[in-house]
Amino acid sequence: MVTENARDFDRIARSWTATGEHHTGIVFTSPRRYHRGSNAYPASLITALENLMADPPSGDVDRVYWLR
Repeated sequence: MVTENARDFDRIARSWTATGEHHTGIVFTSPRRYHRGSNAYPASLITALENLMADPPSGDVDRVYWLR
C-alpha cells in the first residue's frame, strides 16, 4: 500500500498490531515531497518507489516506511 494518508493508515496499522492482525506493508509519501503540481511529478515518486523496491527494508509483515 502506498498512500499520503498517514493519519488514517498509521492508526489502522497500530490497531491491527494491537489485535494481532498483520499487513504486508505500508509506504507513506508526502504531498510536500512529491507535489502533484511539480514538473518532476510523477517521475520523482516512481523513481523513489523503484529505489525502495530495489533495496527494500527488512521484515516480511507489518512494515511501515516513510518514502524520502
